[in-house]
Formats: sequence, structure tokens, C-alpha cells
Amino acid sequence: MYLRYAVLVLCDLLASALNYLLAPFVVLFADDAGWLPNWLWWFQTPGDSLDADYSGKRYPGPTTGWRRWYSRTAWLYRNAMYGFDIDVLGAKPLPGDVVTVTGDPLVSNHADSWREGTVRYTLMRDGKAIYFQTYTVKKWCATRYLRSNLGWKLWSFTDDPTETMQLVFSPNPFRRV
Repeated sequence: MYLRYAVLVLCDLLASALNYLLAPFVVLFADDAGWLPNWLWWFQTPGDSLDADYSGKRYPGPTTGWRRWYSRTAWLYRNAMYGFDIDVLGAKPLPGDVVTVTGDPLVSNHADSWREGTVRYTLMRDGKAIYFQTYTVKKWCATRYLRSNLGWKLWSFTDDPTETMQLVFSPNPFRRV
């Protein structure tokens, strides 16, 4: 399980590098609503269009011109290859699979629900661990904390065998408190 994950993380890192090179061009194929054509779906964030970050907090929300191009490119930089991480590298459960949880499932780095700790999810198939997710939030100084999310996003597991959980590799020891 861990060796397979390591190989898939290398594939993810290569895909992300490709994303950073191609994102400025990929966004040119998006429709007015910010959706990419099917043949570019690996770049798309499936639940959101390329215009999803128009909250004004991170990127301004222009509707035309170079600012829209910039905002959409920045979105793909921030959310690199989500479609690829789901469709190609994602965890594919089967009927009968069960997810076990150890640690604190309330661990969170959100301001309104901050909670340090570690939670581990393991997808079991016929008594054998197939996929895992380890999520950690740990403050290590007054202004910084570690936020690490490794494995597959099993926290969204349901009994629906058509659902695929995204591969995730996001260790960040320098998040700002």
C-alpha cells in the first residue's frame, strides 16, 4: 500500500509540474462559465469551475480579459490536476469495503473549529488495508503549524462504489496560524 502510494505521489508530482507549465494555455479552452472540455478534464476541479475563487479574498473575480485569464491560471496553480488525482490516481472502493478511523476525527485547521491532532482513515477490503489517509494539524511555534494530508481523501468515503476518492499529498510545515 505505501509503496504504491509513493509511486503514485511521484506520478502526481510530475503531473503537477506539467500543470504549472500548461495551465496558462489550458485556461484558454475554458468556456465562459469556467469549465474545460472533456479532453482537458484532468486539469479541472470537478466540483468547481475555474471561476470558483471569486470570493475576492484570494484572487479578484474579473469576467473578461487578461484578469480572468490570470485568475483562472492562478486557480489551476492552486488546485493542480484535481481531475487526474481523482480519475487516474484515486481510490476506487468496492462494495463491502469498510473505512476504519483511529485518532481524533475532529482535527481541523479551520479558524472556527481549530483542533490539533492526528486522524487516520484506513480502507479495509477483506481484512486487508488497501488505502489510507493521515491528516495532522500541529502547532510548533507561536506563528506556524504543520498541516499534513497524505494518502487518499477517505474522509469523504461512502458506500457508493462509483465514488472515487482523490489522491492527496500536501505536507506543509509552515502554515501561518
